[in-house]
Amino acid sequence: FDVSAITLTVNTTPVANPTTLSLCADAPGGTTATFDLTSANAVIDPTTAFTITFHETPVDAQNNTGLIGTPAAYVTGSRQVYARVTNGTTGCFSTAVVTLVVSAEPVANPATDTLCSTIPGGTRADFVLGGLDIVVDPTQSYIVTYHTDLADANSDTGFLNKISYNGTTETLVA
Repeated sequence: FDVSAITLTVNTTPVANPTTLSLCADAPGGTTATFDLTSANAVIDPTTAFTITFHETPVDAQNNTGLIGTPAAYVTGSRQVYARVTNGTTGCFSTAVVTLVVSAEPVANPATDTLCSTIPGGTRADFVLGGLDIVVDPTQSYIVTYHTDLADANSDTGFLNKISYNGTTETLVA
């Protein structure tokens, strides 16, 4: 009989971490949002050393089929998709669940507040804007902020003081 050396090699399988992405719906009353799945890459593979692909089913992720064609602009409702982390040198891979959550776009109700001027003959008063939060959001599910214009509200800048806002007759944006 003859004896021969046999070499065994173990290649490390990459780690694939599960994660969750959450967005508001793209439209009021809508149930879908446009996700950038690639924004989760650093969580899925903190080493950033491997190739990440996204798939609609766990079987597709295992078989490396059914790729999501535009992972940077994936339109969907709440669901799970699957990331596949592959070592391009060894072919070893792992998969992880990426949970996508679409929340309803909040609806802000209009509110009004009327005060007498702070000084006689004046045109300004000290408003407590925070007192209007319950009117703007009766569910109290969101953080309500106040702004002097829509551009500030959309860019989430220019916050007004909710405890004491010295305002005049004007329209604010919540």
